Amino acid sequence: MRVAAAVFAVLIAVHASGLTGQHLYPVVTLTATAAAVIGIRSAGEVDGRPWRLFVATGLLWTVAGALRTALDSTGDLTSTRPLLPDLFAIPGYVFFAFGLFGLMRARGVVRDSAIIIDAVLIAVGSAAVVFATVVAPTLVIDGAWMPARLAVAVYPALSMWLLVAVVQLALVRQRNPRGFSLVIAGSAFLLIGDVLFALGEIGRIDLPRNVLDLPYLAVAACLGCAALRPEVHRPLGVNRIETVATDPKRLLAVGVALLAPIAAMAAGTELRAGRAVQLGLLSCTAILAVARIAVAARSEHAAREQLVRRATHDQLTGLASRELVIDWARELLDNPDGRPIAVMFLDLDEFKLVNDSLGHAAGDLLLMEVSHRLASVVREGDIVGRTGGDEFVIVTVDLDADGARALGDRIRRRLRAPFLIGLNEVFVSTSIGITLAGPSSSAEVLMQEADTAMYRSKARGRNHVTVFDPSMLERVNRRVELEQGLRRALRNDEVSVVFQPIVDRSVPEIEGFEALMRWSSAGVDYSPAEFMDIAEDSGLIVSLGEFVLSEACRQLAYWRRVIPGGEHLTMSVNLSARQVQTSNIVDVVASVLESYQLPGDALWLEITESVMLDDTATTIAVMNGLRMLGVRLAVDDFGTGFSSLSYLRTFPVDRVKIDRSFITEMTTQPTSAALIEAVVGIGRSMELDVVAEGVETPEQEAHLTKIGCTRIQGFLYAQPVSADHVPELIEHYARRGSDGSFAANSDSAAGSTAGSTTDSTSSRTGDAADRRRGQRRCRN
Repeated sequence: MRVAAAVFAVLIAVHASGLTGQHLYPVVTLTATAAAVIGIRSAGEVDGRPWRLFVATGLLWTVAGALRTALDSTGDLTSTRPLLPDLFAIPGYVFFAFGLFGLMRARGVVRDSAIIIDAVLIAVGSAAVVFATVVAPTLVIDGAWMPARLAVAVYPALSMWLLVAVVQLALVRQRNPRGFSLVIAGSAFLLIGDVLFALGEIGRIDLPRNVLDLPYLAVAACLGCAALRPEVHRPLGVNRIETVATDPKRLLAVGVALLAPIAAMAAGTELRAGRAVQLGLLSCTAILAVARIAVAARSEHAAREQLVRRATHDQLTGLASRELVIDWARELLDNPDGRPIAVMFLDLDEFKLVNDSLGHAAGDLLLMEVSHRLASVVREGDIVGRTGGDEFVIVTVDLDADGARALGDRIRRRLRAPFLIGLNEVFVSTSIGITLAGPSSSAEVLMQEADTAMYRSKARGRNHVTVFDPSMLERVNRRVELEQGLRRALRNDEVSVVFQPIVDRSVPEIEGFEALMRWSSAGVDYSPAEFMDIAEDSGLIVSLGEFVLSEACRQLAYWRRVIPGGEHLTMSVNLSARQVQTSNIVDVVASVLESYQLPGDALWLEITESVMLDDTATTIAVMNGLRMLGVRLAVDDFGTGFSSLSYLRTFPVDRVKIDRSFITEMTTQPTSAALIEAVVGIGRSMELDVVAEGVETPEQEAHLTKIGCTRIQGFLYAQPVSADHVPELIEHYARRGSDGSFAANSDSAAGSTAGSTTDSTSSRTGDAADRRRGQRRCRN
């Protein structure tokens, strides 16, 4: 396009010098026509009709210019003036006008009534000035042939009405596409050229013909260069169009247009009918001004309504916003009339999986479908709102607790039906919390209570309906208290690490240890089952996990240096889902190993089956990165999740740890014993280590040894101990292993280390649920 602009500039400059006479005029117009043809062809499948009209215009004006030169008709106002050039030029204006309007329509320019009125206003104001300065003086020339006078006056008049299209293009902000700016500039040059050429023909100005041609050649150059730009051939799209009613340049143009007919009428005219024409233009201006005021008022009202709706309704679903729901709830509470009021809080279960698997567009479609179903289930008068994300709220009247629960169950069943999103069937469930208004309830408190009940439904396994009771709030407060305390614990060094041995019965010796986190503050020992879920949900698990990893590796490096025979000890550390999915765990592990000069194979990192299911691609990438460091990987709590045996082939694991729940039942439940035997056999065939967790009795140990599971961990050998007692523990079991009685019974084994067990560990006589959950799910 720059090359074309340079060529046009050179040709126009040569033409203006007069050295080539009129010979370059058709060269410029034909070159511009050829550029338009090239632009149409390069645009491909888009609608090229507007530009084909511009091509026709260029050809007609080229012929008209050649005929005007050949017949020497310029400035001749007598009866001998040939009108043949005008027969080609005037249809060119018609084609040009249709091309401009077609360009707006094909490119998707929004038809805005305010813009149209402003464009007509500017055109009328310009027409008043042109009529007073050009048209009227032309029509009153004495002795001139009337057809010749009309032939001169018609061109400025035609170009005035082209302004209606040109101004519309100019008032629509198109994020600076140069092609459209060139079209607007070319149209402006046409207006200037018609006025100057008419003034030259009637003798009002004295300029050479080559100079008078310059605006017309600029029209051709602008349109030719515009046709070579791709954006003029593409639809703009509504999102790329922007109108600004208060643009200072726009206001100035409209203001001048309003004053122009008054100034033109004040100037007067010698034409008998001129006063009537000017009065008509002035009347049009007044009518358009009134219409513009009415449109502005209507637009302001519509804009205000739109702003109010945006502030009070969800933009995606059209449901009430949280603020509007609260306002309605307040109004109901202020005028209860003894009618029960219930608030329901709904959250879609596993909605993130839809966004992750199908994309956010599919997620938005699902939210809209959910809103339609909710609106179809609730009763007339119930209020449905979306509070954000995948959360919805419903306010009902005249429903007691049983009625609200029944409505919640209907909603839950209705949402369980499949959703058709594109070509995919999507299944979702919802967790619902319900609260009923009391005598002193506020809208904000009801929302909080319903939200608390909804989270209780989540904790029950999702897809439940739960009615709020005050004990839930106590649990929430306890949860907040624990989270705040856990944050302080990290800062105040209240978190510690204890170690439980993993014994290899085939040697026999202590092969390594598993690092377990403990929290004790102001003499209070917190159960891992109580705080680990909070750490996971709040994201604190990342910092806590890095602390445990660093402390465990520091201790292992020390034991490998100072304990005789301890150079082969290993350390097992649990990784949470958060650490695998969201943290830079590979870099963290690499840094820790380097800091303590540990080989990678000294470290076992354990993940649960559920972590592998969350984001397979990310998990595999993280595990491969850890394996490149030499770190070995284990699947913890094997058998309690939902993974298939294929995951043992998919993921680069070296060990499976059988969950303690199966060990506990192995001597009483044949199915548990059979499962353990199957896992041991699979591990052997796949060359995987198998570790049995939670071994507490000699009978369990004997059965495991019999089926070939020799790596054992549990209270039979030792409870978790502090780092200071690990050397003593290793020495103790080294002596017992040497005389063949490695762990003859649980009493002697556990009793020998009872004094060394930290106060923060779970005792064998402690809460069984704490031991199971704290050691199974809440490690690290």
